[in-house]
Amino acid sequence: MFYIVKNGCVWRALPHDFPAWQTVYHYFRLFRQSGLWEQINTDIRQAVREKEGRELQASVMIADSQSAKSAEGGESRGFDGGKKVSGRKRNLLVDTLGLLVLAKVTAANVQDVHAGKQLFSAVLQKPKLLTRLKKIFADGGYRGDLEAWVQVNLQAVLEIVLKLEG
Repeated sequence: MFYIVKNGCVWRALPHDFPAWQTVYHYFRLFRQSGLWEQINTDIRQAVREKEGRELQASVMIADSQSAKSAEGGESRGFDGGKKVSGRKRNLLVDTLGLLVLAKVTAANVQDVHAGKQLFSAVLQKPKLLTRLKKIFADGGYRGDLEAWVQVNLQAVLEIVLKLEG
């Protein structure tokens, strides 16, 4: 998996010193479906937070998105007119240490406020993340109905942080 992420190659182009690509992909997919990758991320995040003297679960998180070019077609690809990027958008929720809590990928043309609702809806599926959550910081793209939705559904404040002039 790290090789694919670092080099961006396709599964079929794995170096010869790896097992057959079908075998590697099988285990990657098996681990993804079983939630193992997510559990590994959670364990590492909690260990780092503990080492930093923090509680295991964050009380403040940060939401943001990043559009990334993609040549692959399909439903999950779109054009982000603001960034002038054709591809996908990564929607991330991180703690105040910058450690990944949750990620959702959408087409690049999905506005942050709608992608944010998908991201925060996924948080609802993970009650442990809500035990201490009080506030989520986000940029202006998350303004609107989402602020009230977060208050009602997550019992947290979605604080919009706008860019300073200049």
